[in-house]
Amino acid sequence: MRSPAPLPPLFGVLLVAAGLSHVPSAAQQSAAADGPDHVAATEDGRLRIAVRENVLGYDDPQRVTPEFLLSPDGLSMAYILEAGGKFTVSHNGVEGPPFVGIVTDSLRFSPDSRRLLYLATAEGKKYIVVDGALHEQFAFVEPGASFSPSGAHVGWVAANESLMQFAVVDGESKKAYDGIRPPGIVWSPDGEEYAYVATLEGLQSVVRGDEEGPFLESIVMFAWSRVGNHLGYVARQGDRVFVFYDGALVAEADAFGTDGFAFPWQAERWAIALRRGESWSLLLDGQEEGSYKNLAPGISFSDDGSHYAYVAGRGTGKFLVLDGEPQAEYSNFERFRFSPGGRRVCFVVVDEQGRRKVVLDGEPQSAFLEIPAPGVVFSASGEHYFYVGKNETESVVVLDGVPGTPAAGLGDVGPAFVGEHLVYSVVEDGKHVLVVDGVRGEPRLNMRGVTFSPDGERSAYWHGTEGDWTLVVDGQEHAKYPYAPGAPVFSPDGRRLAFVAGSGRRVFVVLDGEEGAAHDFVGPRSLVFTPDGEHLAYCAGTADRRYVVVDGLVVDNGYSGFKSGESILALDDRHLSVRASRRGVWLLIGLEIL
Repeated sequence: MRSPAPLPPLFGVLLVAAGLSHVPSAAQQSAAADGPDHVAATEDGRLRIAVRENVLGYDDPQRVTPEFLLSPDGLSMAYILEAGGKFTVSHNGVEGPPFVGIVTDSLRFSPDSRRLLYLATAEGKKYIVVDGALHEQFAFVEPGASFSPSGAHVGWVAANESLMQFAVVDGESKKAYDGIRPPGIVWSPDGEEYAYVATLEGLQSVVRGDEEGPFLESIVMFAWSRVGNHLGYVARQGDRVFVFYDGALVAEADAFGTDGFAFPWQAERWAIALRRGESWSLLLDGQEEGSYKNLAPGISFSDDGSHYAYVAGRGTGKFLVLDGEPQAEYSNFERFRFSPGGRRVCFVVVDEQGRRKVVLDGEPQSAFLEIPAPGVVFSASGEHYFYVGKNETESVVVLDGVPGTPAAGLGDVGPAFVGEHLVYSVVEDGKHVLVVDGVRGEPRLNMRGVTFSPDGERSAYWHGTEGDWTLVVDGQEHAKYPYAPGAPVFSPDGRRLAFVAGSGRRVFVVLDGEEGAAHDFVGPRSLVFTPDGEHLAYCAGTADRRYVVVDGLVVDNGYSGFKSGESILALDDRHLSVRASRRGVWLLIGLEIL
């Protein structure tokens, strides 16, 4: 058998050079060293903020890629440097070992942001670098290395000098095969187990950890359950398919449903559609049910696994099978869905005239020419739902079965649930109308920066034209400003409201109706409340300097810039962080409200 060919020495873009590794300049090192940790305070001592800085890297022309790689939590940064013909990776300002080449798109943080890996080459050898440790391999095989979902484990596929391929997990090489099929190592949802498809002498097997399954003609598909680390797969031998679950053969058939295994989100159940001859059945938790002429893709479980449903047919029509019981027959079905908790079930059907209807808990609703995706949408509690119905010239938003006022078209807002409240906008006669839970607001010529409190109880937006903007809060007009650069921001509990406004060439932040100090610049997307809503922070500055403002206190330590669109991270009620630069050095600024 011809082995799948490994990629060239390193896959992707390979940078080749020779020389010395990069060393930060004296000016850069000085810029990083000055500005020691300090405490900023108001004159009366009412507010004190401890400032701590950590170097993330250097805004260096020797940086190979223009963008930094940021960790998922936004608190770490990595990038590639080139100096003297050698390449290094800088991770939070600390350079790793020099290499002849580094694959530019191989840098990867673990999901928990604690670990970093990349692929490199030096002196004709290939390495994967994980947490600074070098793992040498003859060749790496696509698609490269991956961290487990928790970040605790890392694995990749490599090849030896005989072009045999093998998995490497946490640095330990596993058994070699003729090939390992993409996508290589597939982790279980909890990240504690892994599996892959291996090829040996023309046959394929699912390898789970160190355990091989039987070798058959081909592995058609395999999948992990969402709960419980169960592994199901389908293999083909000749004109037959064989279904395995946790390593045991559970069924043999002529064909299986194209969507393969179905699993609920919060329970250890499973299902797969099977065909024997001309008859389809459902294999559910190892037991078969039904005998149908067809069984459509899209087997669904409720989140908790207490209910299941699928569409089947015995003739020209189709019907929904709910918990094993056939329901009413229709010519066609679209977009089936359980509510959160599984107490309600809905789907879109097509009637004899080709019109669409929502059927909720067995009861059909009004017919429309079209019910576009995503069909019915439930609120998080499952108590409310909406969908959009379209006819020839009008759109209607239906909330809990009650159609809203028909409109020529929907606006830029929603429809979507915010908390348990449905919000959307419509366009009528060139004006925009905000609708909350079916209640219509005033028509507005322009509507910008529409925002809601997290629970959906409050709303705020701007309306007007350039040079004349009015803030509307909870449906009532408030202050007017010539300049309104961004959307208002509610505190997490919805009690407080902040926004950026301007007059002339100066801008300022308005908090709870009170205008703050004026600045040349305020990052309109940088406003952030702490989780308890007690503190407000934002990025601001003048023409030649930048600083952070917390509850009106300016924290200025000679910063020269923030990354475009930068936002402050509120880590908890007393701790914030933001990335800033000072004379070519990128810093992670930690702020503790004392």
